[in-house]
Amino acid sequence: MALDYANGHAWAMRRDLLQPVGFYEAMVVGGGDYVFLQAALGQFEAVRKGHGWTADSRQFRHFLRWAERFHSIVQGRIAMVPGDIFNLWHGELLDRRYMPRHQILTAHDFDPDRDIAIDAHGSLCWSSDKPALHEAVREYFRARQEDGR
Repeated sequence: MALDYANGHAWAMRRDLLQPVGFYEAMVVGGGDYVFLQAALGQFEAVRKGHGWTADSRQFRHFLRWAERFHSIVQGRIAMVPGDIFNLWHGELLDRRYMPRHQILTAHDFDPDRDIAIDAHGSLCWSSDKPALHEAVREYFRARQEDGR
């Protein structure tokens, strides 16, 4: 069976399906839409390989705990609505560095269980003392130049 889908764009889901597991928030340099789709489809190894994670890496184990729960609810049941979408330009594709951005986390031994938390306002925040990691992520987003050069 051939699948015709694209990550990103717009997603809709019944609240009762998403609420038990929530969104996967540990993709701090982006790519959450991709892992959301792959988890829904049960393609856990595609995520692991695509991010260069080892099977026993902290990032993969953290993702897998969420993804297995999410997939057990969705069970690959996704569909698409054909039509046109309007996308606001957000910088040159090369400046987004989609693939190298995940190496930032690996290079700084990112551990979602220790390095991020939800603060009192419900926002994601750093919870570790890793100034080099924090600066590397800040620099990644500065360098994206989403408003153009």
